[in-house]
Amino acid sequence: MSTVVKAMTPRARAWSIVGAAVLVATAVGLVLDATTPSLAVMFGFPDLGTVVDAGLPAARTVAVIAASAVVGNLLLAAVLVPGEARGPVSGIGYGGLLAARPWSLLLAAASLVVAMLVAAENVGLGVGQLVARPDILASAVAAVEPATGWFLLACAAVVVAAASGLILSWRGSVALLLVMLAGVVAPPMTAAGVSEEAHDWSGDALTLHTVAAVLWLGSTIAVVTRLPSAPAIAAVVLRRHRRIASGSLVVLVLSAVAPTLLSVRPGDLLGSGFGLIVVASLILSAALGGVLTRTRPRRSAAAPRIHRGWWIATELVLLVGAAVLGTVLSRLIAPLEDGADASRLVYLLGYELPGPAQGLELLLRWRIDLLYAPLAALAAAGYLLAVRRLRRAGQGWPLRRTVCWLAGCAVVLIATSSGIGTYATAVFSVHMTAHMLLGAVAPLLLVCGHGVTLALRVCRPGVRARLVSLRDAPPLRLAAQPVAVWVITAVSVFGLYATGLFDTIVVEHWSHPLMDAVALGAGLLLFWVLLGHSPPGPPLPPLAGIATVFAVMAVHAGFAVWMLSRSTPVGERFYAALALLFVPDLLADQRAGAIAAWVIGEAAVLAAVVVLIRRWTRHGEQSPDAGDYARLAAPERSGLTVRSADWPARRLDGADRGAVASDIAGSPPPPGAGDAPRSNR
Repeated sequence: MSTVVKAMTPRARAWSIVGAAVLVATAVGLVLDATTPSLAVMFGFPDLGTVVDAGLPAARTVAVIAASAVVGNLLLAAVLVPGEARGPVSGIGYGGLLAARPWSLLLAAASLVVAMLVAAENVGLGVGQLVARPDILASAVAAVEPATGWFLLACAAVVVAAASGLILSWRGSVALLLVMLAGVVAPPMTAAGVSEEAHDWSGDALTLHTVAAVLWLGSTIAVVTRLPSAPAIAAVVLRRHRRIASGSLVVLVLSAVAPTLLSVRPGDLLGSGFGLIVVASLILSAALGGVLTRTRPRRSAAAPRIHRGWWIATELVLLVGAAVLGTVLSRLIAPLEDGADASRLVYLLGYELPGPAQGLELLLRWRIDLLYAPLAALAAAGYLLAVRRLRRAGQGWPLRRTVCWLAGCAVVLIATSSGIGTYATAVFSVHMTAHMLLGAVAPLLLVCGHGVTLALRVCRPGVRARLVSLRDAPPLRLAAQPVAVWVITAVSVFGLYATGLFDTIVVEHWSHPLMDAVALGAGLLLFWVLLGHSPPGPPLPPLAGIATVFAVMAVHAGFAVWMLSRSTPVGERFYAALALLFVPDLLADQRAGAIAAWVIGEAAVLAAVVVLIRRWTRHGEQSPDAGDYARLAAPERSGLTVRSADWPARRLDGADRGAVASDIAGSPPPPGAGDAPRSNR
């Protein structure tokens, strides 16, 4: 970068980004107010004026940039410049945590403004009326789902702002990053789709698109504002940033295809404002790909590094431009076909169901889930690559584990993307079948594949130490206690269906991937504790494992009996609104689902009993993985470096050591950092 930019402190660079963001947001709001129709008027309400028409896109732009800055500063502490796996964050990472607080407060304020303006636009009340009546404002935000999503993002920002100054450990920074990403997911998950048809696909694609964009923009902001001066460390940071950017670019391009194909006809790409913005977004993506190739870390000295700095600044400008185009798209209506009215099923589900949920339809009616299908494919591919790497190193890996893992990935794919996944959103019996496949069968197979053990064997020492550190995190150890496992299993079924929560959320698309995630997560925790070679905390004694299994079987049986004894269907309003001709009796369908869930769940648990008994009878044999965790949990400690095990394996020379000292001096060191053990690996 230029001498002027290099002379700026990280705080000055951050303030310059804040000022630029406010100016850009103001310009975007005013331009959209002058050139686009009022959405409130299109909804049939009175024109709410410039406060809403210009203020909403302006506040949204500020919120997107602020969210990216928060994520970027948390990436500094968790990924780009991490501290010891079991110790405090690095000095630069601690500075990132401190910088995340003001950005989080700005994000919370902007998100609350967006939530209020979205609610005003959807209920037709002016901002003054809503502010004067807090009860009406709260009801409007709760009733309008897009407003609720922005409110949840504001809540996540408040949590990060409150905790960022208190967190000192690397594991804590990872937890904050996950909290922030969970908040970032809320607005796209609850956003109104640009089309009724396939709105499930467009919603999932928008979620992936948003997460990838925020990660990339955030990482770029972190690099621009806080790139270390030491060449060795800067090269590592840039390499990690480039990996984040490359993965984000792939997700951005692929996730943009689905909404584009679903919302814009080829003839409208150049013949409508919506289409022109889509074309501009694609051009920006291509330009970003070109810029990304210019930021590849090189081994040359100062001049190439300065040249690369300008390309990173260009990358930041293009990413902000892409965020602005996203805001513009959110204020435009996609061109629709003349006379195209969505059917009842398309309106509620996003697609049609041609016939009964019978064997052939369940087998052939595939509808790829954009969230879980890629996840299953990546898990299978990553596992196979790890096995190949292990065997090339001359180490064996049991074939039965590979078969179990691939079978578990296949079950996830079938439960979410085959006819089972297609009909699960509309037919309760199929929903319960998919729920138990994800909550019992897939976790059992995945845990028997011992993916964590495989990862520890093939990863570099630094990554292994971090995996073990995360596994030993107190919240995970607490959740792995037998009583906690039983409670989580019970809540995942009774808490969803017996409380009326399912009836409330089933109509929303975001509820289905969320319910799938809860089922899969609860099942993975259960079987990891029972059967895993590497569970959090000490392994369960055989008798304790058997007792836990029978307690879980009692939960499944009790849930099935409760379902069978109900006199009214669960989710009756939603399923009655679907009015499927091939499901004439909702109560009979519910009973069929209860029996299917009971059979599948108990079969999986009984299979776990067989594995436990087999392991119990062979308790005298030493597991081939028994020493992995003991060895990895005690990393070598010798010498002095500026980072943990995954920094460059060499000592710093005098120039680099001085540069590191100047970088860390820009931020107060984390308390206790001087006493933390340092690794020489």
